[in-house]
Amino acid sequence: MIEKLLNEMYVAAPTDVYGYMSEYFRGLSKEPTISKLVPSQVLDDRGFSALEVHVLCTVAGVEKHVCSATVSLQRETEPFFVVAAAPKSGTTPKKHGDKEKQLENEQQVVIAKEECVDPLESVARLISSALNGLTVKNQGLVDSTISELNAGGGCSLHPSAVLGASCAVARAGAILGNVPLHQHIAALCSVSRQSFALPIPVVGAIGSGLVGCGKLRFLEFCLVPSPEVSTLEQVTNLTAIYRQIGEVLASKGGPIGQAVISNVGYCPSLDKAEQALDLLQECIQKAGLELNNHVTILIDAGAHRFFDKEKLKYEVIVGQWKSSDELTKLYCDILDSYPGVLGFVNPLHQSDVQGWQELSQRLGARCLLVADRTLVELPTKMTPPETKGGEDVNDTPGAKADSGGDKVEPSALSYLSCATAVLDLTITAALNELNRLKGCSHCIMLKAPPIPTSDPIIADLAVATQCRFLRLGSPTGVTSCSTVSRLLAIKEELVLQHKHEPTKPHIFTCQPLVVET
Repeated sequence: MIEKLLNEMYVAAPTDVYGYMSEYFRGLSKEPTISKLVPSQVLDDRGFSALEVHVLCTVAGVEKHVCSATVSLQRETEPFFVVAAAPKSGTTPKKHGDKEKQLENEQQVVIAKEECVDPLESVARLISSALNGLTVKNQGLVDSTISELNAGGGCSLHPSAVLGASCAVARAGAILGNVPLHQHIAALCSVSRQSFALPIPVVGAIGSGLVGCGKLRFLEFCLVPSPEVSTLEQVTNLTAIYRQIGEVLASKGGPIGQAVISNVGYCPSLDKAEQALDLLQECIQKAGLELNNHVTILIDAGAHRFFDKEKLKYEVIVGQWKSSDELTKLYCDILDSYPGVLGFVNPLHQSDVQGWQELSQRLGARCLLVADRTLVELPTKMTPPETKGGEDVNDTPGAKADSGGDKVEPSALSYLSCATAVLDLTITAALNELNRLKGCSHCIMLKAPPIPTSDPIIADLAVATQCRFLRLGSPTGVTSCSTVSRLLAIKEELVLQHKHEPTKPHIFTCQPLVVET
């Protein structure tokens, strides 16, 4: 071995002899292993307490600090930072200043905190000891160890500790493997790609429903840039429109009109969807841009929030109830009047299978139909098929018989053109969820985690798994800006490696997707 090294050095004639020898022996050393995780409490970009997880690894027999990841300890509630909790179906939303509801929310937060181990203790005492000695590049084993510890350790780990530890180890694996993080995550999926396309950023512009003070119960109006322009131009256009919204609202309602909720956007008083759509069209024009050519609008209806399971109706506007057919007609009218609308997120309740079928048939070829991962579950209820004349009779379109002859009842996912996934626990869990959804929908929208993180690892995850969209908060938020900056850095890396792939135009499909268990 020494003779081989000396022969190589004689030919190479390195200027740094000791450095050359160091690199040679480094290649013969054992794989880096996790030595310990060290937690520290810091502040996130909004001033809340945050958990910073440091990864120390044994590299070539020496313990070294490799990297860290920061995760907020202030868990966001759906949809983002909601001022008031979601009202029960069929009830009028309460005002933001409702003391009873605020007290109830605080009590729920206290109970949730009592059920979890302190985040610093979770990392320092539990997770660190469990991961000691594991190969840092084996993300699957690391995450499964954390999950087993969380499930069977007799205690519940703090979610921020779980996410922080998983993200920190993933970043350490990329650094020690000397590869970009998105390529390291792609390798975890056992997928060999020659090129990567960047996701299209989706940003929040106008919040309504629970975060607004009007009667409209739609959740949010988002902006989606054209896939035919560069990422930098996409972000520039979104920021220009967002600033125009603030100026227009200030001119109409004074400074209070510029009220902003973190990670949502501006929250004016809205009584109908047309008010928000008209405002966005006005601001897009004032920004010197064209609807459809430069940007489109995505409406997050959040229909699961205003669906009454007893009445089987939707309270789209406070005091006004609509059936699924009437709500579908409303969506059709919006598309007819506003061709710049790209699609709808959570347009119906997941149990409204007949409504999803009708919605897919009428709008599937015209726009995106998106549903949150949390609203969509694969059908598991099996019912024996009815027979007539020796043939199966299935009155529910979209269902399919399995090999055993049983009938699979369809779900909302059967009629989706896009599904939403969330990075909320471990990297491996997110990859498994993305893989599941990819088999059930035509494209994926990756959503920022409910636990805010200053580590823009979600950008690398979106690129590695080739998600079509990356949903962020307001375009001027710190988290959104850091994530977009990471996307731009990834693009530069891909261009230098000749691995950058242009983003393809939007494709709509009305063909129902069959989901099998």
